[in-house]
Amino acid sequence: MSLPAPGFPLSLSRQYDSRAQTPGDFGPGWSLPQAEVSVAITHIIGEGWTQNSGAGLWGMPVHTLAPSQRHLIVIRFSDDDVVRFEPEVSPDSSIIYPFEMIST
Repeated sequence: MSLPAPGFPLSLSRQYDSRAQTPGDFGPGWSLPQAEVSVAITHIIGEGWTQNSGAGLWGMPVHTLAPSQRHLIVIRFSDDDVVRFEPEVSPDSSIIYPFEMIST
């Protein structure tokens, strides 16, 4: 099965074995092939960020977030296609309030 989506192509393969009576990924007998997709994350996404503070326009405090280590997510498909993601903080700056004082 292939799913049209923006970004990278997404497809899913499944296997059926009528002899298998155990619950599977899509019901009894169904399974996903092993090693179809592997995901590797270099660091915990919420860790390894540094807050820098300085003075902005009219002396107002400005706080920015920058990575202190590389955060890389690598998805490897069985056909050796590799997709890499590097997350970015948005917004990456705050005027007056440091990030730990901001809630969503």
